Amino acid sequence: MLSERLEKLDTSKDGGTDWTSYQLADERLHKQLGRQRNQLARFPDATRRGAARETFDRYAYQWY
Repeated sequence: MLSERLEKLDTSKDGGTDWTSYQLADERLHKQLGRQRNQLARFPDATRRGAARETFDRYAYQWY
């Protein structure tokens, strides 16, 4: 999930937006995840990320 979020933050950087759309939390999260980029690289492609997420979801929701 963090790997997906980092990818979205990497691609959503555009300087042309209005200052009111700026979110400090997004910037801080981007910095934090950027520091952990090597650890998050375990799932470099969407297929592996999707498979890992599906495994997680199956485990997490087995009691519901």
